[in-house]
Amino acid sequence: MTDVESIHEIRRRAPLHYWAKAVNAHYTSYVLSHSISNDALEKAAEAMHYGGTPWVAVDESSRREAAIAIELIIKAVIARKVASGVAPKNVTHVRPSHDVVALWGEAGLPKLPVDDRRRLLRIKSLLYWSSRYAAPKSDKDADKEIDADETLKGSKENSGVLIEPMLSLGWDDFDRIYQVALSEWNKHWE
Repeated sequence: MTDVESIHEIRRRAPLHYWAKAVNAHYTSYVLSHSISNDALEKAAEAMHYGGTPWVAVDESSRREAAIAIELIIKAVIARKVASGVAPKNVTHVRPSHDVVALWGEAGLPKLPVDDRRRLLRIKSLLYWSSRYAAPKSDKDADKEIDADETLKGSKENSGVLIEPMLSLGWDDFDRIYQVALSEWNKHWE
């Protein structure tokens, strides 16, 4: 009997599968963050007897889709580089991980400014737990996230301000990071 590769294994290596899922999530995130009026949200909430805050629900969904889009476009780059034989020797496949920080490095993507690297940490958090669950698996995991962010901030002074302003993570931030990875994807198709 010959070893036949499963369709799932073929898809785990197929750059265009990752790319297609990435562009779909990117599109959906944009639609959720830009195209639904407050009036439409209120009408939908009323129609289904939703007791929460509609714009919060849609914002959470938009961020989740944006995070997924970034993870998948990074994985598309990795899959493309592996298929083309230009991936680093230690990168032989797309790892099944949500760690976009590590995946960014494996994809050989350009180094981001500190604030965007901090945003990648937040995107990793969205993918692992914060867009899906009430809390991380453990307090230790939460402490690791805080420590990683503090390490990236380094000696950045907050000018004596007791409360540091929250780092933005809106559509423009997601899209800017996404476009860096998409640009790398496009290089490999030229």
